[in-house]
Amino acid sequence: MSQPSLKTINFRGKEYNLVESRIAIFNHNHPRGAIKTRLVGDWKDWVCFEATAIPDTDKPERYFTGHSQAKWEGNINKAAAMENCETSAIGRALAAMGLGGGASYDEMIKCGAAPALAEQAEHNPKVIPLERPADGIKPAEAVEMIEKWLIENRQHSGQDIIDFLVSTKKYQIDIEDVGGEPARLPEAVLKDVASKLSKLGSYLVKFKSKKA
Repeated sequence: MSQPSLKTINFRGKEYNLVESRIAIFNHNHPRGAIKTRLVGDWKDWVCFEATAIPDTDKPERYFTGHSQAKWEGNINKAAAMENCETSAIGRALAAMGLGGGASYDEMIKCGAAPALAEQAEHNPKVIPLERPADGIKPAEAVEMIEKWLIENRQHSGQDIIDFLVSTKKYQIDIEDVGGEPARLPEAVLKDVASKLSKLGSYLVKFKSKKA
């Protein structure tokens, strides 16, 4: 299998790569590696994440860390500070080990210096839009998209997605059959979720805050 490419976005004449590309390359080059994150500090006004990239879990003493913080304010972070913060921390940890280097586009979004991916995609053909019509997504592709989203948003789980979908009462879901695995969702539901990944993080944050 060939190494995944490092996707970039041109913003104001400068190329910024995506953290999702760094993660894909890390997983390809380091099959025995691991990326761990932990939430640091108080959630009230701001969030801070520490990410640790371990190239080889048999040698845990060799690792690279990255940190990122964000306030619950602005058009993007008001609803998704946690997701954006964690993604940025992962990007910085991978940059520390020489993968990608420099600020990622995700960091630019977090600090409000660049538009979100869905908006930027309209003007840049290199960007894969985070929102696509459900009828244009194949079931296997939907599963892959959701699994990738969960990898990049580790503060959420497959069970969180299922619980949220059930709470909306919009879908017919057999909880016993699906369990906590989004891949087992009915095809129509699976494709609908995959088509709304750009909003999923904010939905889950609000849903989980109400449950707490």
